[in-house]
Amino acid sequence: IPEDFDFERGYEQLVHFLRDIVAPVCEKYSITVVTEPLRSAECNIINTVRQGAELSDRVNRECISALADLYHMYAENEKPSDLKDLTGKLRHSHIAEVKKRSYPKKSDSYDYSEFIRVMENAGCERCSVEAGCDDFSPFNWQKNSLIPEFKYNLTHSLVKLINSKL
Repeated sequence: IPEDFDFERGYEQLVHFLRDIVAPVCEKYSITVVTEPLRSAECNIINTVRQGAELSDRVNRECISALADLYHMYAENEKPSDLKDLTGKLRHSHIAEVKKRSYPKKSDSYDYSEFIRVMENAGCERCSVEAGCDDFSPFNWQKNSLIPEFKYNLTHSLVKLINSKL
């Protein structure tokens, strides 16, 4: 929102845009839109996952939801444990090494397990890696990759989701 523009008015315009313009199209074509919070160094609105969830609550349409991006969360001092009460409000997540925004590896000092567990418990349906990759060699990628852990957790979550709908 431009500095010389009323913040509340800009926020209400965003709510109106998502609810009255975007949502009807999404509903017609069975599309879900998720809002991605960006760190405050990049944006002056929707900087935390909680703010993204509050925006989707304000829009109040099933097709508008929130996203959790670990890199932006870390930059804004938002911890995975802060999101435990957002069950059902997160539809997608992004994961990356939290300081360099590189591909997450087992050898990183950050413990990704809490983020993965909170996303799973929140009912988050998807997780993608949004990061740079500095080593494309197959040996190093496979040896250090967290993908097997993600696959297990996401497959386990999908099985639980499918079983809950049967």
